Amino acid sequence: MRMIDGQTIDRRLVVNVNNAPPQQEVLIKVNNNMLMRITPDQLGNASVLLRTPEFINSSQTNGAPLLDDVPDLQPGNVVRVGNASAEMELKPIVLLPPAPVIP
Repeated sequence: MRMIDGQTIDRRLVVNVNNAPPQQEVLIKVNNNMLMRITPDQLGNASVLLRTPEFINSSQTNGAPLLDDVPDLQPGNVVRVGNASAEMELKPIVLLPPAPVIP
């Protein structure tokens, strides 16, 4: 997680789909609420990266805007991608201090 001006948090949602029916729309839901639709390629693969708009670098393809109404995922939330689903288990992130610079 990164911040701008100590306020804006870099939120990301990454969805990868593999071995899905080719070129058939796949629904992505969080807690049974529709989030988005993606269409796998001819090999059945698709991926999407959604990010906080302030962190998207216009000179690179590093995500599409993540809208404010997309919920923060919490332990116990259920994410459904097509017919597959998973319950979220979040683990804490430990931030380490920067390593000392050795001349």
